[in-house]
Amino acid sequence: MMFANLSIPLLGLVDTALLGHQENAVYLGATALGAQLIGIIFWAFGFLRMGTTGFTARAYGIDNHQAVYRRLLEALGLSVGIGLGILLIHPWVLEPAIALLSDTSSELSGLSLEYASIRIWAAPAALATYAFVGWLIGLQQMRSVMWILVTTNVLNVLFDYVLIVELGLDSAGAAWASLTAEYLGFLLGAVLVVKKLAGLQILIKAPEIDWTSLVEMFHSSRHLFVRTLCLLFTFLFFTSQGALISPETAAANAILLNLLALTAYTMDGFAHAAEALCGRAWGAGKRSAFVEACKGTSVLAATMAILCTLILLLGQKPIITIYTDLENVLLAAQKDYLWLAFLPLIAIWCYQLDGIFIGIGHTRTMQNAMLLSTVVVFLPVWWLTRSLGNTGLWATMSCFHVARIIGLAYPFSRIMRRQWGKRLDISMFSV
Repeated sequence: MMFANLSIPLLGLVDTALLGHQENAVYLGATALGAQLIGIIFWAFGFLRMGTTGFTARAYGIDNHQAVYRRLLEALGLSVGIGLGILLIHPWVLEPAIALLSDTSSELSGLSLEYASIRIWAAPAALATYAFVGWLIGLQQMRSVMWILVTTNVLNVLFDYVLIVELGLDSAGAAWASLTAEYLGFLLGAVLVVKKLAGLQILIKAPEIDWTSLVEMFHSSRHLFVRTLCLLFTFLFFTSQGALISPETAAANAILLNLLALTAYTMDGFAHAAEALCGRAWGAGKRSAFVEACKGTSVLAATMAILCTLILLLGQKPIITIYTDLENVLLAAQKDYLWLAFLPLIAIWCYQLDGIFIGIGHTRTMQNAMLLSTVVVFLPVWWLTRSLGNTGLWATMSCFHVARIIGLAYPFSRIMRRQWGKRLDISMFSV
């Protein structure tokens, strides 16, 4: 999962490198803006991945293969339905959304709209792939997930080179490259899923509708949807407030957030493992296996967080200069770099607790924790630290992550006591 996740932000680096060397920088800006919008739209439905993992892992824990199959069909049907719905309404959504995200030149806005209008047609394939990936993670098929994500992103890079460099299609070429790669990734995912169904000896047929199961999935999806919207809001708000300070601050924050995403995708591999392992143990009612899954994944994740922080601290200057050689941007990035460098040590516990809660299916708790962290902590702390400028923004982001930890850790203790008649013994996370 670490290798698979790392392929996602690395793709952004390749896009930047290819378009950043074109004669007109407007193509890079248009692709960045269009990709941001498409990313927001697609990831708003990230519950198709997260919810599917938890349900599948718990059904797998009790060896209920028909329930495993039913969860796949439910997630796949929902993802395709949402994807087709997006295609239906996108002509009335993309243009005002681009206008909302951008107050720049008409040329940039036009190219961004062109990019988004092409990429949006990948919606059914992208969302169905979320369902495939979530289902495979729930069955602990991490190697299959790696092949899907890595293959999709490698193909995207190859198509980028052909369409951007060889054919000179610029930002439109980047959009067509992503669209094509996402459909090919979907086809690969379908092949791997069918192969796994055969291994489970599940006959591919239309099962009877289980309304209780559908209602359960609906509630879980709603909780995760609200949670994801809150998370997207905080990062968009953070980005917009940095842009209001100065162009140099906006550029510096873009670099630092890219590095944060790189560490997050790396550490998320352990959270995905927690989803699958904890979910299976929870479904089977095996407390010792559940505790061992929590402990094992968390210790490894904490080790990776320490490693990420050390790399960021020791490689500060060369890392930043990979992104830019503009003096003002370098200075702005270096000013708040330490906030970024130490953030993995905090954020890792958000990711791990999220993974555990997805596995055990307590999505309402995740929703409530994110709502409280956003409304009660993120916005008030931002208001109180506005005078500190960008440093205040990064302090706010750190407080937001701490609030997420508290909002999940306390309910976790109560859920453990309710499930097994005893409080969480924190020593279970010790090495």
